[in-house]
Amino acid sequence: MKTNHIALTLLCLTSLFSCKPSDTKILNDTISKLNSLKTIEYDWSSKFISEDGAAFNREINYKIYFDFSSKDTIINTKFIFKTKTGEAMFDGQKVYLKENGLECVMLIDTPDKDFVYSTAGMEQSIYELKNNLPKLLSDPTIKHFREKDTIINKTDCYKFNFVIPNKYLSVDFINIDESIKNYIGSYTIAISKNNYLPTFIKRRSSNSGEYEYSIINNIKIDTNRTNDFNPKIFKKDFPIVKMADIDKFLETKLEKETGKKAIPFELKNINGKLVSLSDFKDKIVLLEFWFPKCFGCVTATPILNQIQEKYKKEGLVILGIEYTKISNKKIRKYIKEQNIKITTLIGGDKIAKKYNVQGAPMFYLLNKEKEIVYSSMAIYPNELVGEIEKLLNNK
Repeated sequence: MKTNHIALTLLCLTSLFSCKPSDTKILNDTISKLNSLKTIEYDWSSKFISEDGAAFNREINYKIYFDFSSKDTIINTKFIFKTKTGEAMFDGQKVYLKENGLECVMLIDTPDKDFVYSTAGMEQSIYELKNNLPKLLSDPTIKHFREKDTIINKTDCYKFNFVIPNKYLSVDFINIDESIKNYIGSYTIAISKNNYLPTFIKRRSSNSGEYEYSIINNIKIDTNRTNDFNPKIFKKDFPIVKMADIDKFLETKLEKETGKKAIPFELKNINGKLVSLSDFKDKIVLLEFWFPKCFGCVTATPILNQIQEKYKKEGLVILGIEYTKISNKKIRKYIKEQNIKITTLIGGDKIAKKYNVQGAPMFYLLNKEKEIVYSSMAIYPNELVGEIEKLLNNK
């Protein structure tokens, strides 16, 4: 009787483990599920983590909709991405980018695949996984490992990590340049045990301690939003401006700011001292809105250093307003690395919104009465210096 009981227990355990799906089955079932989708809608949250392991104020939240039934020849998919600050829509032929702060809708009427793929919301998306998971499994140079099962948003999930040597995984599968050696990428996904859809996607490279991960939740399948792929929806809010005409549109918009009173503010410098715009009553003030690692901001740094050195004795003050939520410790380190000599004010996110800053660097030149006399969304040294000298010559 005891022998029969042991045999029965072993049989039950054998049955239990034999029912556990293999890695290959889980991943192939995920591919099948993704390929069966006609449309999918979900909430998407992405966060960038810096080398020291801290969140680097780049958290993005979108509501995403993909229509995989599209017959377009560019990516065979239509999409709508919505966030608090704007919206992106690809109708299979054209891309519409609505920017609330710019008060316009940018139209790209002949986009190529790379442009469509560059739209924020495409990376680490369900479209990306649908596109790349079969390639990850079929490439013999790529190894995958089953990690410990996890829970994402109260959902039991399988977790897998793909080790990708000498290739860079993006929305489209791209071989890395041969001149770059010893590159190893990592791609981690969590798959719901319930519906075999992704709940988590993370990318990381061996060349940096930085990584980015995305959380996917509130998934809805086979919803119909055909009527939303209509540019007339945008026209109700803002004018539609072709990409080729956007610079002229923005210049005209900025010109309208000329003559307006600058919005007062009070921010801390990197030493913790409060600095107010009203502190510079008899000074000409140049405001630069910027953030670390912004290419245009890095380019502007030595130019601003030179301008400050040349004109500070004549009454020019340059204030660099860093408008992300980076820590004081990090900003101090960055200022030292980049040799930033102008006064840096931190925590300027709310002020940046009041000044309608949508990109960096953004410049406002103020006269002694603190009226805006010049503004620009990039640095044009000769033009900027000319405007500064006009003010200085009108003492």
